[in-house]
Amino acid sequence: MIAALPLVVAAQLAAPPPTPPAAPTSPAATTTTMSTGTTTTPADKLAAGVYRLNVEISVATALPVIGEQHTTTQTTSIVTVADDGQATAVACSVETRGPAFTSRLPPASIQSLPTSRLAIVVRGDRVVVDMGEGQIGWRGSGPLPTSAADPRVADDDRDGEPGVRLDLNLNGLGTWPLQIVTRGHTVLDGTRTPEGATGVLSRMESEQQILSGLPIDIPLSDGPVRAVGSGFVLRRIEAPTCADLR
Repeated sequence: MIAALPLVVAAQLAAPPPTPPAAPTSPAATTTTMSTGTTTTPADKLAAGVYRLNVEISVATALPVIGEQHTTTQTTSIVTVADDGQATAVACSVETRGPAFTSRLPPASIQSLPTSRLAIVVRGDRVVVDMGEGQIGWRGSGPLPTSAADPRVADDDRDGEPGVRLDLNLNGLGTWPLQIVTRGHTVLDGTRTPEGATGVLSRMESEQQILSGLPIDIPLSDGPVRAVGSGFVLRRIEAPTCADLR
């Protein structure tokens, strides 16, 4: 689920993904799906140990008057693979950069993210990492909450505000703390390397809602979006914690 967070930080400003029929209808909600429909058969496993996982996704949105705008989101996680092949991931950082803004999850929000259980399948030189489905800032089912008053909303980062905090910095204007809820599912598909694996995102589903904090004079774009590129690098390291990566 961790790698699905990129579109949380990007979607409602410079690069909101297209909305399929099942998406929420609230103006501030967006959904992205990118899938290749790939399948694999278990045949091997990655070596046990600690890995650094970097995921990057770039999208472009056609906006009226302004033209095409590009947004890139980078996430960094620590992945631990056990001797039996079972794997977990802990998020270290999530940051998005656009032409006029930067957004990131602050430390308290990062620490509130649940540990993800990964399904890693190795078939020859091919590595597929299913990062699982998850939800942040709320519990339950159905459409995402659109209001902080929804009883399904949870204060995951324990800052006294509903949802999870996301800091939005508009170049030259200041920083605003947004409160968001999200859910998503990510699958990575790549090639085995001596240190781990490298490849692209074969599936990216991300749905998110801003509950509060968005400056009222910032228009939300609903223009068409296209994927510019994506990639991931999974590399074995000796650093066992996020602090060791700094």
